[in-house]
Amino acid sequence: MEITELDEMIKTIRSLIGKLEKCKPHLKDCSAQVTLLTKRMGALKLSLALINLYKRLLCEQENSTAALNEMKESGKEKTVRYREIFGQKLINKTMIDIIEQAIASK
Repeated sequence: MEITELDEMIKTIRSLIGKLEKCKPHLKDCSAQVTLLTKRMGALKLSLALINLYKRLLCEQENSTAALNEMKESGKEKTVRYREIFGQKLINKTMIDIIEQAIASK
């Protein structure tokens, strides 16, 4: 999935949350509608957080790849910093794979 696609999803979800928040004051307190609206807003906020996490991981992967390539060209492949970035890149990749497997299984 592309970062631009994720940005569009984020924009859409924020719009939906805004629309639901505008509806809430017009509903009776403690009604089934308020409960349903609250649950939907919670689901949308969780979705938004997960999409933001996924986007952040993808951006970090791009930055890590660029940094590692730059360090490799400078002959700094044996440095602690190179190994730290490489290790973080592996962790991020694992998290991205888990997210993508969850997306694929929907």
